[in-house]
Amino acid sequence: MLSREELDRIAAADEARLGVGSKEFIQRHNEIMELIDRAQEKGGKANVKADHECQRRCGSLGSE
Repeated sequence: MLSREELDRIAAADEARLGVGSKEFIQRHNEIMELIDRAQEKGGKANVKADHECQRRCGSLGSE
């Protein structure tokens, strides 16, 4: 098992390798988060449409 100090050294080395906190790292992070937001919005719209279609087929929306 690794000691706390060894884990800290590994984490610090990974942070340095990845450039955590750098302008490029933050920019890429923001790009990824924007892509996630867009995918969730599209997924949400698709889910609403699917729910509406299911309700229409099942008759729970009346004559719509």
